[in-house]
Amino acid sequence: MAYGDIIGYLASALVFATFYVRTMMPLRMLAIGSNIAFIAYAASEGLTPVLVLHLVLLPVNLTRLHEIKKLLAFTRSAPARDEFIEAMLPFMRQSSIRKGEYLFRKGDHAGHMYYLMEGTLQLIEIDRTVSKGAIISEIGMFSPSRERTAARKLCPCRRRERCPCGSTGTLTAASKGAAQ
Repeated sequence: MAYGDIIGYLASALVFATFYVRTMMPLRMLAIGSNIAFIAYAASEGLTPVLVLHLVLLPVNLTRLHEIKKLLAFTRSAPARDEFIEAMLPFMRQSSIRKGEYLFRKGDHAGHMYYLMEGTLQLIEIDRTVSKGAIISEIGMFSPSRERTAARKLCPCRRRERCPCGSTGTLTAASKGAAQ
């Protein structure tokens, strides 16, 4: 078997292996290895289209690997949840809602994220109760339909709200624990 054929089979095996990895970093590393092997194979065998393809793909894969490493470094150094919330509070609008009042109803457009500063909310359709420190509705903001479940206040609440448009300001209403 010729040297070029061995390199060609190695390159093909590396591409084949990419179909079995489940995470992006090993996938990019295998892709980079296969790019290098295919460049060597194509150069030794005079396969210009294969050579050009892998000469173009190699910097793409190197760039993506660098981006993944930067993202991993960022997530490892990201502040703890409480520090993140503290950093977000100045950009959130504060308001209060009364007992029994709905913060939002099923089918409402999910355009806001809420941080529950005090009180308790009932998420009706999923039969779940959340209390102080809960972040709610953020998942609905990213769903294709952008709809959310209903949330009803069980006791006096104070919340902060963040809308995706980035508007800021303070809106405070009196918290009245009116019985239902």
